Amino acid sequence: MKHTDIADILSGKISAGKEVTVCGWVRTARDSKNMAFLEINDGTSLKHLQIVIDKNVIKNNDFMHLGCGVKVCGVLVALTFFLQQCLPGDPFVGEKALPEATMA
Repeated sequence: MKHTDIADILSGKISAGKEVTVCGWVRTARDSKNMAFLEINDGTSLKHLQIVIDKNVIKNNDFMHLGCGVKVCGVLVALTFFLQQCLPGDPFVGEKALPEATMA
């Protein structure tokens, strides 16, 4: 599958629900018990794309080093949908949420 530029995702050219492949390098990595979060950049935008990783599916975390090159395939999820699922009832979720994207 051809890779998608992060700038195209962040500008809204690619709609949520589509399967995309993104290539870039790790700018930040956060690890928790069940989930891991990467912010990657491919040089097409000053902003980063957040990648959410279920650690029950991917157990090897060698890719989480700063500057490591990655290729990520997944379904694009709108940030507001992701927040509504993770934080139901939170008054700051919904229309006030930033219209950025994440991949699950």
